[in-house]
Amino acid sequence: MALPLSPASGNSPSSDVEAPHTPVSPSPQQDNSAQQQQNQQTSPSSPTGSVPSQVKRKPSRRANTAERRATHNAVERQRRETLNGRFLDLAALLPNLSQIRRPSKSSIVNSSIAHIHASRRHRMLAARELR
Repeated sequence: MALPLSPASGNSPSSDVEAPHTPVSPSPQQDNSAQQQQNQQTSPSSPTGSVPSQVKRKPSRRANTAERRATHNAVERQRRETLNGRFLDLAALLPNLSQIRRPSKSSIVNSSIAHIHASRRHRMLAARELR
C-alpha cells in the first residue's frame, strides 16, 4: 500500500520522474497538480477518459458526415446520369431532335410538348373524319 501513496503525495521524487514521460504536461509542477486532482477524484481515468472520447467522437462525426456526404453525392450523380440519359432517349424519339447530337433539356421538353400537342390534334382530326 505504500507504493500507491507515493505518487499521490506530489512531492516525492517518483512523481518528478514520471513528469517527463507524460507528453501533455509541459512542466513538472503542472503534472503534480494534475496528479493531485486525479487522486482526489474517485475514478482517476474519468477526466482523461472523457476528453479523448470527445476528441475521438468529433472526427468520428466528421468522418461519418463525410461518408454520408460522399454517399449522397454518388447517389445524386447516379440520379443525374439516369435523368440525362432519359432526356437523350426522349430526344431520340422526337422527329425534329433525333438528328441533333446533344440537344438542351429545354429544347427536349419544348419539342416534346409541341409533339404531344400535334399528336392530339392529329388524333382529334382523325376521330372527326371517322364520324
